Amino acid sequence: MSKQTDEDVDRNVVRIMNKEGKTGGTGFFIRVDGKEYCVTCHHNIYDLDEIYVGKLKSQMFRAGWVKEYSDIDKDIAILKVRGAPYRPLEHGISVYPRLKVMVMGFPKEGGEGHLSCDRRRGILSESKEGFFFKGEDIEANREYNTKPDVEMYDGYSIEPEAGGGDEGFVQGYSGSPVCYEYGLMVLGMFDAEQDMEKGYMIPITDILDKFKATMNTQEVIEKGNDCFSRQDYKNAVDEYYKVLDEPNRLADFALWDNSGRSLFELCEYQESAKCYVRATELKPNNRDSWYYRGLALDNLGW
Repeated sequence: MSKQTDEDVDRNVVRIMNKEGKTGGTGFFIRVDGKEYCVTCHHNIYDLDEIYVGKLKSQMFRAGWVKEYSDIDKDIAILKVRGAPYRPLEHGISVYPRLKVMVMGFPKEGGEGHLSCDRRRGILSESKEGFFFKGEDIEANREYNTKPDVEMYDGYSIEPEAGGGDEGFVQGYSGSPVCYEYGLMVLGMFDAEQDMEKGYMIPITDILDKFKATMNTQEVIEKGNDCFSRQDYKNAVDEYYKVLDEPNRLADFALWDNSGRSLFELCEYQESAKCYVRATELKPNNRDSWYYRGLALDNLGW
């Protein structure tokens, strides 16, 4: 395995955005059991109707929230993203306090036109400590549209390094990878809210622990099918996206066909066309699939 560089991290850290491309926070990709996921803080997505990740407004990829691997009470959100060109970052498991770390993320305000993320340096606390974020009552349309109190007992605080130009943390860095300044293996995820005098790191081991439970794929598909039958296309897509790339689902015509139709109804024609390409390969004689594949391409100006 080659050494992970500053450029590797910079190239693969992403913005968490709404449909209009407004930055809500930062995220990064990891690989677990051969599958790739985007990791971010739950408070970056709790008020979004639809979740997108990417570098620029012109480079946005729809993401689905994976409930089975997320932990709202610990401010951890796991997203499944199809078709994104970002590589998973290498991560370590050992944390050595009092060493310098680097936080690499995107500010919430300004900088939307920049591909490169900001870098802030800090010092990890001597030992684990707890932190608390107050929740918020909101009108919930989706399951992740909730913001409870967050109380962590095993995080590390990060004191910003004084001097050297850009100092302190800013809103939007939540969800950023935290790396040692030398070595650049990801140790955890940065988390902070209003008080930016210091931030916190959720250890990567706490995030990886959520993957030890096995997701019931069939239940996910059935939930998606139920949403599809009720013409709840947004939630149908969110469920389908969790399993579309699983090898044993590549030959599931109904999954690709329903995904294509849901995305078409949401006016996401490029992703819809991709799903219908797969559906028509699986069932070349299905007229409806060809019809909507043509409509999706027509809306793209092809």
